[in-house]
Amino acid sequence: QFNPGKTEDTLCDLTKRYLSNLHEEDYHLIDIIVTNNSLPETEQWKIRTDKKFNGFSDITIDILSSTSTDYNSIGSYMNTILTSKTKENLPNILIICYHSKRVCEDLIKLFDLFGGNNFIQPQNKLKFHISFDEPDANLGVTKKFIKKIKGFIDKSLIIGILFITATPIKEFWNVLNESGIKKLLNM
Repeated sequence: QFNPGKTEDTLCDLTKRYLSNLHEEDYHLIDIIVTNNSLPETEQWKIRTDKKFNGFSDITIDILSSTSTDYNSIGSYMNTILTSKTKENLPNILIICYHSKRVCEDLIKLFDLFGGNNFIQPQNKLKFHISFDEPDANLGVTKKFIKKIKGFIDKSLIIGILFITATPIKEFWNVLNESGIKKLLNM
């Protein structure tokens, strides 16, 4: 269900992050939007994000899905990052479905490769911010993901997580509490 307030607030937040990191020389920020588990919603997020960034010529907005013409595997996305010659060639925004394969496997592969925790990538040149749309509707995936990312947050690979919901249910708060998340900022 489309709520222009939440979506617009999220896109404004994303725009601020993009502009504040535009001239950052130590690292490159990739924003990840995790949409409700629906390919049409993923397409809608891309359309809305394209409209928001219409005046920015150097920003990329890509979808990773089995049917996408942008990327249909995390390997092809990681290859784009690895073969980028300059910071300007790196991708900026990735939109994926709230699916266990994408969130709990593909994103973890991405973080493992670029987390500065291996011989080839000893330094952390990328950082990520993740926005989850309707996390309370996808509690199992949310809980599984949170358990897998603590080390990435500790290493500052993930600089922030945004949960987008107007109606957080009690079970959502329980999942966060059980995962050690005791406090959130209200946007």
